[in-house]
Amino acid sequence: MVDVAVRGSGADYLVDAVHHLLEIAGRSRRSDFEVAWQQRRERVTQRSPSGFYLCVIELETPAGRLAFVG
Repeated sequence: MVDVAVRGSGADYLVDAVHHLLEIAGRSRRSDFEVAWQQRRERVTQRSPSGFYLCVIELETPAGRLAFVG
């Protein structure tokens, strides 16, 4: 992690040497995990079409997904 992302960027942190965005989202309901992934992916894609990291975790069970989208 390099820095906290700029407000309005659609992400939480800047990471790596290129300063890609990293969005981290936690979900409390298992039923909407895939929906949350798609929503976050679409939102950050609009703000960073060159690539970003996305992490969505399920808080009730040990499930999550981390990927570079780009």
